[in-house]
Amino acid sequence: MQRRIGSKWWWDGWTMMSARCTAWTNEKHNSYLASLEASFVKQLHHSLGLLSACSEQHTHDPSPSQQLPLNASCSSDQFKVLQDGFWQRIKFEGTQPLPYNAAGSHFVKESSWRHHLRCSSKHSTKISADLRECSTSSEELLSGKKRIFTHRLSISGQPCVFHECDQDAVGNTAEVSDQNFVDVDQEEKSSSLSRSKRLKMNAADSSTNDQIVPSGDMFAAEIPNAGIDAARLEPRVEERDGYWVMKEKFRGGINPSEKVKIEKEPMKLFMENGVEELAKMSIEEIEKCKVTKDDLDTRLKWLGLFHRRKHQYGRFMMRLKLPNGVTTSAQTRYLASVIRKYGKEGCADVTTRQNWQIRGVVLPDVPDILKGLAEVGLTSLQSGMDNARNPVGNSLAGIDPHEIVDTRLYTNLLSQYITANSQGNPTITNLPRKWNVCVVGSHDLYEHPHINDLAYMPATKNGRFGFNLLVGGFFSPKRCAEAVPLDAWVPADDLIPVCKAVLEAYRDLGSRGNRQKTRIMWLIDELGIERFRSEVEKRMPQQQLERSSSEDLVQKQWKRRDYLGVHPQKQEGYSFVGLHIPVGRVQADDMDELARLADKYGSGELRLTVEQNIIIPNVENSNIESLLKESLLVEKFQPAPPILMKGLVACTGNQFCGQAIIETKARAIKLTEEVERRVSVTRAVRMHWTGCPNSCGQVQVADIGFMGCMTRDRNGKIVEGVDVYLGGRIGSDSHLGDVYKKGVPCDEDLVNLVVDILVNYFGGLPREREEEEEL
Repeated sequence: MQRRIGSKWWWDGWTMMSARCTAWTNEKHNSYLASLEASFVKQLHHSLGLLSACSEQHTHDPSPSQQLPLNASCSSDQFKVLQDGFWQRIKFEGTQPLPYNAAGSHFVKESSWRHHLRCSSKHSTKISADLRECSTSSEELLSGKKRIFTHRLSISGQPCVFHECDQDAVGNTAEVSDQNFVDVDQEEKSSSLSRSKRLKMNAADSSTNDQIVPSGDMFAAEIPNAGIDAARLEPRVEERDGYWVMKEKFRGGINPSEKVKIEKEPMKLFMENGVEELAKMSIEEIEKCKVTKDDLDTRLKWLGLFHRRKHQYGRFMMRLKLPNGVTTSAQTRYLASVIRKYGKEGCADVTTRQNWQIRGVVLPDVPDILKGLAEVGLTSLQSGMDNARNPVGNSLAGIDPHEIVDTRLYTNLLSQYITANSQGNPTITNLPRKWNVCVVGSHDLYEHPHINDLAYMPATKNGRFGFNLLVGGFFSPKRCAEAVPLDAWVPADDLIPVCKAVLEAYRDLGSRGNRQKTRIMWLIDELGIERFRSEVEKRMPQQQLERSSSEDLVQKQWKRRDYLGVHPQKQEGYSFVGLHIPVGRVQADDMDELARLADKYGSGELRLTVEQNIIIPNVENSNIESLLKESLLVEKFQPAPPILMKGLVACTGNQFCGQAIIETKARAIKLTEEVERRVSVTRAVRMHWTGCPNSCGQVQVADIGFMGCMTRDRNGKIVEGVDVYLGGRIGSDSHLGDVYKKGVPCDEDLVNLVVDILVNYFGGLPREREEEEEL
């Protein structure tokens, strides 16, 4: 439901604006912060109150014996909870929708909830002690309308504490080529420390797990690299008129992307409605002026719009925000309606960050598309360039019988912080580079924490649930690095404050020169892990950061499970069905059909995975047989695909992406089909394709990886080829693969090489020999 407040349209629950002011002043920025406080804190209280109500007997038990029924009401005025052994309805005044699928989830609750969002001015605390009903009220500052909602909580004598405050930071997300951006003219060879050396430094610098180390000059002697010039720790950016810009004295030697940001603030296209004016111009007009041309090719990426200048001139790829990969049938239908109008130019892809990308978009349609996204609870804001990307979580969150914790609330909170409830968060939209975050909720590590810039690893400490932190994992053309321990643990309450602190440390201190050396790991290497940790610590609300916990909840020897096919949920009588989406590519009709199946057999929900597949959750066991007979599952998106197809991942390739050197998706399928005709294997082998060294296809974590390049065939002709990687691992014993052979032409030579690798390293058996043994 939409409602009008003044000249703005708001989407209840997500508080999304689709019409904005035309001038961004300090006064309006302060008003924006005030409205953000009301909407964001209200969402926190609302979510936590509801979810706590269905987990009163748990401290960090990931498997409550009783779950909310799948048909629990998600209307705006009532909700079922388990209270005193009975299902009861809770009523609300106003229209406050629940977070995605709260009805099927549980939440980890400590003895008290404290939400610290770093305050810039106001700080108020509400306490309700020893009550079985906790009533929280909040006032929407822009509308002046007070709306009260009541949660039935079982606190068992423990006070429920909430801290409200003005936020001086909120957030964004992004990616750049199709998922990365490269300044080719600035590539340099890496001179970084090895991961093992960083780990040794980290171990040597760590003190006991229970120590809390204050920050400040008086402790400088205890911090490695304390001799760093104080000038190096001066923030490179400052706030001006509601946006963060680079200080003049640090502008020497900056890269071209930084110059584009200085020339014009990219977020003005969204927050000051600049995209509507741009959409009225013809491409020819836009190309005549450098500023508008940079809008087209660079600044629109802050809105999730990527101009496909090289292969689809005048058309855009649009990347959505989809925290935890959870989407609805209504959202899926809307996206299908967008791409259908573009005919053969329109399609969609599931990305390696649990996300949708839609293709074929033209600029005049963008304002209407943005409004349509808001109406179904989606946004594309801050999903490109120097922003925080889509928060990744466990695709099986809330339904996995073996999960550690339900990650959906955490990833939703991260996304709400990062994008300021989809209003735009200019405090963290001027990062030195892209930034990835994930929350781990499974022993399987479906979330791939070791390749994220910040990973939350579940752990307990002194009876409290929280997270150990990993930092710095990334891929780039000249360097790939696994995340390293920050030697820090935070309680679940501090999920947002520590994210904010890490982002601000990176924003303030990260290099803005060579784009190949601007990811956060380069800053960590420069400062040293302890100095970087101290910079994060001083940006925490209390300027304290506990040392890491030894009580890691992830089981190290866990065997990773296959989620494709039919599997029982923790909710008795229900199962989820994992569908294989070949290299993640779907068409409009496919999306409509997926939405229909989700409605008919499930709860109207779909889950996207980092392997580019889709899960239909909440299917009654009595309906499984009928679902499996549906033509889409029989003919196209199979629950039980051929064994080598199971682990196939491919980036966009040069069909659409200007950075890609080779075509990937069609080639990946063709090669895999040919290899399967020649060799038999008994287990899935993860094969990843990426069209260029940006490694959007994450070839370094694959069993066998293929990175696009140009090479020469046997006749000396220049052709498309690949560098072949081998030995990547995911899970607790993660390892980045190494180059096995460089410059292999994408022809018969590559097929023969893959067959040999499967036979020699993965127990494959040539089909001819297999047939002989059967005789």
